[in-house]
Amino acid sequence: MWLWGKFCGMTDNPYELFELPLRYCIDKSVLRERLQKLQMATHPDRHVRDDAAARLQAANLSARINDAYQQLVDPVKRAEALARIRGVCLPNADSTVSDPVLLMQQMEAREKLASIERNKDIEALERFQDSILDEVQTVERQLDQLFEETVIDEDALHALLTRLRFLGKLKNECARVEAALDDGDW
Repeated sequence: MWLWGKFCGMTDNPYELFELPLRYCIDKSVLRERLQKLQMATHPDRHVRDDAAARLQAANLSARINDAYQQLVDPVKRAEALARIRGVCLPNADSTVSDPVLLMQQMEAREKLASIERNKDIEALERFQDSILDEVQTVERQLDQLFEETVIDEDALHALLTRLRFLGKLKNECARVEAALDDGDW
């Protein structure tokens, strides 16, 4: 099979596996297309008549493909993978936020979401979600520009990743509130 050669000596570089340029912003339709192609070629069901070693290899490759896809499709994991590939050491993702401006923004955003939830205001929630999506896009553009640099500003990268993680958590909280509003859990 033509893909087996591709996987021999395969690194943990998801960009290499999916044959994508080393950029933060990626074409997600190309990513999905390549995922389907790779999954079709390595899916364990295609190897039921092979010996046990080949079936195990196909299962392992399929798992690696899925893991690489998850790294590329998730904005934070993609930035972390690209940083790792570029040789940038990142602090622990669970480290505390020390930026007072970001801390204040986090508190204000959570208070606003709590107010929206208390008031059961679906329109305000939709506006809030739109503002979060706008901010995510801004951070992603900044990450793309940062990764274009020859030398990456590690402090700026850490600050952008911290902000992106917060926005991701905030999006999840909004989804929880939206589900509660939709279900009438009041």
